Amino acid sequence: IVAGADPPTPIFEAFPGDPVRWRFANAAGDDPVSFQISGQSFPLDHGVKGSQIIEARTALAGETFDAYIVNGAGGATGASGDYEYNVGRDPIIKSGDWGIFRVLPQPTASSPSRSNGLQPF
Repeated sequence: IVAGADPPTPIFEAFPGDPVRWRFANAAGDDPVSFQISGQSFPLDHGVKGSQIIEARTALAGETFDAYIVNGAGGATGASGDYEYNVGRDPIIKSGDWGIFRVLPQPTASSPSRSNGLQPF
């Protein structure tokens, strides 16, 4: 890796407060995995009033769920920066099952905006 360069892993980008939904699937295997995005939280049951807010969720083989980030990209504070997402198991992370969720600084009149091709995901 070159100093100052991004690592060879998927990078998803959004602006602070952008609505974010991660669709997670544990397609196959014998082991449960725990999906998490550092510094971000999501409801255990989206759309259910009073649902517990969590920072990680375990999925068994064949299970899927949607993680709707509370308050959008950047979480409660809307902080820009890089947040690691992973499946919470060291051997799997070491094999490359991780990435970066990059919350960009809020665009200003002189900075690039969505017109540069960045689309909400």
